[in-house]
Amino acid sequence: MITYFINPNQITIMLKKLQLLTLFLAIGLTSFGQDWIEVNSGLSSGLGIGQISIGMNDADALWATAINNDGSINDSFTMSSDGGQTWTAGTFNAGTGLSMIFAVDADVCWAVFNTGATQGLYKTEDGGATWDKKGDVYGSSSFANVIHFYNDNEGFAQGDPVGGYYELYTTTDGGENWTRVPEANIPAPTSGEYGITGNYSAAGNSLWWGTNQGRVYYSSDMGMTWDVTLTPFGATNVVQPLFKNENDGIAFRSYLNMGIEPELNVTNDGGVTWNSLFVNGSMYARYFSYIPRST
Repeated sequence: MITYFINPNQITIMLKKLQLLTLFLAIGLTSFGQDWIEVNSGLSSGLGIGQISIGMNDADALWATAINNDGSINDSFTMSSDGGQTWTAGTFNAGTGLSMIFAVDADVCWAVFNTGATQGLYKTEDGGATWDKKGDVYGSSSFANVIHFYNDNEGFAQGDPVGGYYELYTTTDGGENWTRVPEANIPAPTSGEYGITGNYSAAGNSLWWGTNQGRVYYSSDMGMTWDVTLTPFGATNVVQPLFKNENDGIAFRSYLNMGIEPELNVTNDGGVTWNSLFVNGSMYARYFSYIPRST
């Protein structure tokens, strides 16, 4: 497993043996040993790494978002085509308010922007040199949060409620065209409810995303139809789901709820029902990640 610890202007790679869960921002690839390698992210001084996305079709292709010293997202990125050994930074000729990225390979990556009339779904096919908006989706009254592809053709995008229901889209042609999911297929939002940038999990044909009011929306048909469950955390917490397969997962309080984390929520039925799991001692985890091939 290669684990990426995020530090300003640096990416430190730890090679270690498989474990069930990491209690830090981590991405698992292969197990090799116990060495540390420090490499430069290529970003300007003062910028750190936020999200890292592994290429859907190429595990050596890594794309990462940049963050400012205060933790806010910077509208720039860095990418590696050699498994994280070397990195090249870049900027977007696209929208503003970066929500997340989704990597396909060393040339192709998607970016979601959430601010103003230029927000929406953008794609690069030349390694980040240029970014083109795809689909007539997410306008000035929108707030786009998430994009995910199940394969080269079928994908899903999630935004906050517009017109009384969540602005969800699906594509079957690789993102060239997007169709909004009908209101009848989506449980209504509660008052003041919204999604969170980059807050989702996917396994197989299933996908889950959390809200600021303790609920997890879930779909088992690539986002065509949806259900929702209130987690034991209750409606006062921002909740984030994480699944290792289409049935087994956990939910935890999002990074937006800083502080000691005494509780996790667990499910074995794909998010239909959740139970509380209380930890011993003080746990200050900000994010979790299942290790690939763990049991």
